[in-house]
Amino acid sequence: MYKITRETGPSLLTEAPTYIKRGASGCFVLCPEAQAAGIVHNGVPYHLLGRPELPGTETVMLLPVDGGSQVEQAALAGNLVFVALAEAGTLDPVTAGEHESLFAEWAWPVSYKTGQIRRFGGALYRAVCNPVIVAAGQNVMLTETPIACGRGYVCHRDGSGIITLRGITNQCRARYRVSASGNIAVAAGGTAGPISMSLAITGEPLNSATAIVTPAAVGDLFNVHVEAIINVPKGCCLTVALENTSTQAITAQNVNVIVDRVA
Repeated sequence: MYKITRETGPSLLTEAPTYIKRGASGCFVLCPEAQAAGIVHNGVPYHLLGRPELPGTETVMLLPVDGGSQVEQAALAGNLVFVALAEAGTLDPVTAGEHESLFAEWAWPVSYKTGQIRRFGGALYRAVCNPVIVAAGQNVMLTETPIACGRGYVCHRDGSGIITLRGITNQCRARYRVSASGNIAVAAGGTAGPISMSLAITGEPLNSATAIVTPAAVGDLFNVHVEAIINVPKGCCLTVALENTSTQAITAQNVNVIVDRVA
């Protein structure tokens, strides 16, 4: 097999080059390699580097290559395109499942991005959320409010890390139970060691609602849960957030915060 290397376009492949030269009439004619000034591929004439000039044609290099490796590379490229189309949602799940072996095996504790597909236990699984990087001392951003409070007791703006609890009550205070859970890990570029996450009231972390884990390696995920009972004085408001109280950035994913009005 031969590779036709061009200056202004993708390389081409051919099993057996077709050699040409300029005939006496000015037209291209077939000839042996020793007499050739160029080649023709898919009806297009090319000038071979180092051979007599063929005005009006592109100059190319003709190099022998291993046909097997070229076929393997082409197959690999096709497989990568198939996986990319499946992860983009262009291919339906049935078609993707028929080619399960093309997808990489799921590995722990890799944080996969939304849409990525991995193979595990004879089935394909798609990641449904992106991991979030939370800097030290910052709040976890809460992207949505699946079940909002219809009475105005609890307020949250999608994309904010702060939840407002309102003291709307006929008693001296309103009482809420706030619980949060999620997976956390040391972010890429960090150092394996203790990391923590806390519920914070008006910016102050609660020691009684702090979860601390010690990953052995960067990227190792741990599931954490914190919970607190919070009293809001009548007519007042308090803000609650889930804060990274570590000394370094962490990765957070699948984070859920639940607020219950209990009194």
